[in-house]
Amino acid sequence: MQRVTCTHCQLVFSVTRSSQFPSQHNLNPDMAIRAECQMDSAQLSMMPSRHYQTKVNVGKTTENAQWLESYRHRENMVMAVVENHHNSPKHTTAGVPQRRILGLSCLIENISFCNIRSEFTKSSECTGPADVSPGNRCSPGFFCPEGSSLPQICAAGYYCDQYELAEPTGPCDTGYYCPTGSVERAPDPFTCIAGHYCPEGSPSPKPCPEGTYSSTPRNKAHENCLQCTPGFFCEGIGLLHTTGPCLSGYYCPEGQSSPTTADFLCPAGSRCPAGSPSPDPCPKGFYQARKGQPDCNACPAGSYCYTPELENWGVEAPQRCPPGHFCPPRTEFATQYKCPRGTFSNKEGLTSAAECDLCPPGQFCSQEGLVKSSGSCFPGFYCLRGAMYPNPNDGITGDICPMGKYCEAGSTAGVDCPVGRYGNKTGLASLDDCTLCDPGFYCGHPGLTAPQGPCAAGYYCKLGN
Repeated sequence: MQRVTCTHCQLVFSVTRSSQFPSQHNLNPDMAIRAECQMDSAQLSMMPSRHYQTKVNVGKTTENAQWLESYRHRENMVMAVVENHHNSPKHTTAGVPQRRILGLSCLIENISFCNIRSEFTKSSECTGPADVSPGNRCSPGFFCPEGSSLPQICAAGYYCDQYELAEPTGPCDTGYYCPTGSVERAPDPFTCIAGHYCPEGSPSPKPCPEGTYSSTPRNKAHENCLQCTPGFFCEGIGLLHTTGPCLSGYYCPEGQSSPTTADFLCPAGSRCPAGSPSPDPCPKGFYQARKGQPDCNACPAGSYCYTPELENWGVEAPQRCPPGHFCPPRTEFATQYKCPRGTFSNKEGLTSAAECDLCPPGQFCSQEGLVKSSGSCFPGFYCLRGAMYPNPNDGITGDICPMGKYCEAGSTAGVDCPVGRYGNKTGLASLDDCTLCDPGFYCGHPGLTAPQGPCAAGYYCKLGN
């Protein structure tokens, strides 16, 4: 038997009796040529499929070549049988049918792993051609330690690139992997694929772990696998890209392998829409009392929802609107909306300015956000409801005290100058500011702005009569 070696599998040629083969091949009873493509279990595990095919090119010349498909022989061997098709005298030698194998290929999913040319005539002439290793010389892809009875196939992760090696040449280069029988340190067919990495001496690509991905080939180390993008998750190993965005109600920091990690449930006071890299605190005017929510709720009327600028948290529960203020929906902070001037409020939870109380008569409310009036109206003036100043003059919320009256502090309308007096000026502040009726005149009614008339004949009128 002559053993012929090629890069990725071992070919064995022998001349055998045809009785060793299944009858359906209908072989010549004299002899047949058997071609085997042998692969060990390590090589088989690296193949993309369990479908193997061996084809043998048979013929005296390429013009009359025939292709015979193989049948499965056993787990790690595929065998092709070649029948004699050249029994004519010109295709025989000393009466022995001449067999010629013009070429043989071991195919796995249409990828050629072994392709050699060889020629045999009869068993006594089973010798290899020039491109086959002569004698017992150890071939590339194998190594032969001292005392070897058979060559040992180059171990996965290593390469054997020369004849007569006693041990593998060295480990496979980074960025590549070397299956068993490799003859190159950086074999292009075995460039490390995207989603994987291949450190030195890799027998196969190592998948990027969960929580990482890589879209580029020829990665050399674990560090070449990228951490999953914040806001996304990378579920599974050997990924070329992120699996998808983080689910709503959760957030995904860098390097996550699940879209719904319990440790990253969105906290109360925050919102987490799909694809959130971190919790987003509820903005001012919004709140969220529940965990795991994609959005925040608008603050209700009568309350405010305040998130401090420098704090990394949001409002979980609305706060009651304070006295002196009102809070429509989405109010952001307690003093955002103040009761206007001329009003006040000593109650909580107001929802609009219309609910603020008008300043009471005789009082004025000069500032916004008051919980009580600012004070009494100035002397010489009177204040109606809603006065904003202590000395109003608009005639609606109050005015200067009119003639014939005097207005003490806190007046709501003024008091008539009494009988015997009159007030011919505005802005009188007290009874004493009303003028005594002039001598010779009389003032017989309250609230006069001038003496009523001269004293009647036969009478006299003193000052203040």
